[in-house]
Amino acid sequence: MYIRVGGTMSQWACVHSGVPQGSILGPLLFLIYINDIDTNTYSKLVKFRLQWDFDLISHWTDTWQMKFNIDKCKVIHAGSRNIKYRYFLGSTEIKAADYEKDLGVYVDASMSPSRQCGEAIKKANRMLGYISRCVEFKSKEVMLQL
Repeated sequence: MYIRVGGTMSQWACVHSGVPQGSILGPLLFLIYINDIDTNTYSKLVKFRLQWDFDLISHWTDTWQMKFNIDKCKVIHAGSRNIKYRYFLGSTEIKAADYEKDLGVYVDASMSPSRQCGEAIKKANRMLGYISRCVEFKSKEVMLQL
C-alpha cells in the first residue's frame, strides 16, 4: 500500500489486515471481510450467552487478523434487574458506559430519548448564540430564515 498526495507518492508499506480508510471500496471490503463473523455465535437476538459469543468473535479476529479497537467498544447494561456482568474480548475487558453515541444517536441504559433531546437542545442553543453574535442586521425576516 502507498499514499499519493498530488504527484508525490510515499514508499510502499506492507499492510497485513484492515481496509483502506477513506477509499470508495473501504466500506464494501469491510462488509465482505466481516460477513462470516457471526457464523458460530449462539445468541442471535437476545444476548443471554454474550460472553461465549465474544469468545467466538475473539477467535474469529485472531483467525482473520482483524483486531477490534477495544477502546471503541462499550457495554451498556440495560434494565433494572441487570446483573452487570463484565465482558471480555480476548483477555481485555470491554468497558461499561452509561451511554454511547452511535451514528449520531445517543443510547443509554434507560433507552429513553432524553439524552438525545438534551444534546439537540444544546446544539440548537449553540447555533442561536453564534447567530446572535455574528449577525448585525437582525430584522424579523432575516432571523426567521436563519
